[in-house]
Amino acid sequence: MENIIVLFLNTLKNLFRKKSNIIIYFIIPILSFMASFYIYNGKSSNKTMISVGLINKDNKVLSKDMVDYLEGTERFNFITINEAELKNMLSKRNIECAVVIPEDFTESIYEGKASRINLYSIKGEEVTAIIKNYSNLYIKNLMDISKASEGDKDKFNIIYKGYKSGKLSIREEEVKDTSSNIGITYTSIGLLIMFMMFATGNVSRLMIKERRNKTYYRICASPVNPRVYVLSNVLASIFVVFLQVVIILIFLRRVMRINTYIPDGIMMVILLSFGLAAIAIGMVIMAFSKSSSQGSNLNLLITMPTSMLGGCFWEISYMPKTLQKVANFLPQKWAIEAINKLQYGVGVSEVFINIAILWAFALTLFLIAIYKMSIDDKVENFV
Repeated sequence: MENIIVLFLNTLKNLFRKKSNIIIYFIIPILSFMASFYIYNGKSSNKTMISVGLINKDNKVLSKDMVDYLEGTERFNFITINEAELKNMLSKRNIECAVVIPEDFTESIYEGKASRINLYSIKGEEVTAIIKNYSNLYIKNLMDISKASEGDKDKFNIIYKGYKSGKLSIREEEVKDTSSNIGITYTSIGLLIMFMMFATGNVSRLMIKERRNKTYYRICASPVNPRVYVLSNVLASIFVVFLQVVIILIFLRRVMRINTYIPDGIMMVILLSFGLAAIAIGMVIMAFSKSSSQGSNLNLLITMPTSMLGGCFWEISYMPKTLQKVANFLPQKWAIEAINKLQYGVGVSEVFINIAILWAFALTLFLIAIYKMSIDDKVENFV
């Protein structure tokens, strides 16, 4: 235990000896979050109309009334399109978002099971979150009427007619637009996940440097077990990741006053679970790298593409189907997905599978790194 503590403290000392590491781990993420905050706040205060392509497959009273309601908010300008035009209109930016109302929308409301409305946008949460908030509020009212009518269509239509005509007594409350906070959280967490990978990559590069300097082999030749050396570096990585998560969450909550709509405890569990997977990736890079330059290049080549494919910069649903399937093999995807689920009201129990998958990633990659290091028992030239 004493050897682990000594090596752990020595690794932290080497990491934070370079002031640039402190800037990369903590200052740059905070500055990035501040930029996201002001960008989103600027956009949320701008009440310009959002052009929305509409594909109404239902084309009945309830879906038409919902579209009228959305237009009445003076936030959306609907343009009727067909499915063949959808991708072309989005790619050419003729529309900022597309809404597809399914054929069974009205019937599903009568039955008390609202069908999913599909949203498409290349701008991500900054657009889709706004229309989600308004449409979800309207659908909730319809579902309340459906519940009161107990599956009786005639009764539903009577109540709904009264609701439309304003004869029913309705209590109005101001609903805060949460799209800005959700968008900021999505961007911030995506950036945090990327910076976590860079941080853990720095620890792996430090281990590669010690292999290059023969420090690793001298440690292994001493009474210190190689597993102790690796464990101390893993603990150092976990400590750095923990500091990143805590500092960023405190900054979001206390300084920027941003509500993530996720309990801090479960947010910590998700991000630390991803942190373990990121550390394992760093260990694999260290185990397979034959030189320090190769390790640095591999870390960069793995971090940026996987962060893009994993949904750190944009929603995975906007990517081609093939790339969406590839994302299933990336830990970033499961962390981002868990956070998105919780933000839109899914119970904590529903994201346990995401956390379990992150742990499975970490365990599998750690085993690969350990196996590679165990068979690599000869001292090689390391440049």
